[in-house]
Amino acid sequence: MMQSIITDPSFSQTTRERAINMMAGGWNESEKLLNMLRENKLSGPLKAAAATALTKSYRKDIRSGALAFAPVTNFGGKPLAPINDLAKMDGDVAMGNAIFMKTCSSCHQVANQGVSFGPALTKIGNKLTKD
Repeated sequence: MMQSIITDPSFSQTTRERAINMMAGGWNESEKLLNMLRENKLSGPLKAAAATALTKSYRKDIRSGALAFAPVTNFGGKPLAPINDLAKMDGDVAMGNAIFMKTCSSCHQVANQGVSFGPALTKIGNKLTKD
């Protein structure tokens, strides 16, 4: 049912994106949604919404597959610089916190913020280099 809503242009963009998020949260449904991306059945904002939603999947294979379709941009929508260039830049604590809360906190914790599902990131800077 969600798949038919997503592909039906008579539904609003918001409704279609909600259906994408519902599919992305299911074990088998997330695989079907990823296949929709692979088969080029989504375009524009729906493609980006599906890829972004799938990068938060519990399934590693789905997350990995979605990365091929996920937009790699900053909050302003501009393409990110290569990782070597990013590692040389100074960070913005407030922006980093906003990104963490939006994309990482559903699985990871920093201090007492987030969900303790994946590895804690509180001391990650002491364990790994910036790049």
